[in-house]
Amino acid sequence: MKLSAIVPMLTLAFWLAAAPAFPQRVRVGARLGVPVNDAFQTIQNRTPFTLESKRYTFGPSVEVRILKGLTLEADALYRNAEYSTATGSTWEFPLLAKHVHGRGPVRLFLNGGYSFHRLSGFKQFVGTLGIGDRTNRGLVTGGGLELNLNRVKVSPEIRYTRWGTRNIIPAALTEFISNRNQAVFLVGITF
Repeated sequence: MKLSAIVPMLTLAFWLAAAPAFPQRVRVGARLGVPVNDAFQTIQNRTPFTLESKRYTFGPSVEVRILKGLTLEADALYRNAEYSTATGSTWEFPLLAKHVHGRGPVRLFLNGGYSFHRLSGFKQFVGTLGIGDRTNRGLVTGGGLELNLNRVKVSPEIRYTRWGTRNIIPAALTEFISNRNQAVFLVGITF
């Protein structure tokens, strides 16, 4: 097994083993957002493609408060991708540690962690789609505000992911490749 796969598993195992030792509060909810940049980019000197679907990201979210100001978060985020020359979808599974700073109903937070990514059902209508590996891993960082509205928390944030490799790689007649740098604006609502 590669070291790049062992480190996230050991980190997750540590947090799960340590969790019973601390007071916890579990919150569940959802995240909804829009990508700041495209998941794919045109290969130079080839026919440009156009986006034909609504740009959105959404999915369930779970937060576990480990210590005061420290929360672990796990999401399952779906993104539809329909372009003029290809169609498909992606699933992203970020595991994040979130540090909340300040007091009162509006607080700042920073988060960071690791994310897994899966391509589903990608088809190119013209030419051959150069799919390397359908799964990918990357580092995630972000920040935002946490609005505490009694039992509901609303958390607008900007999140950046740097993927380890490209899922879609240059191939004969492929018009685009996956973008290794992705940013998304999300709003989380948890109860």
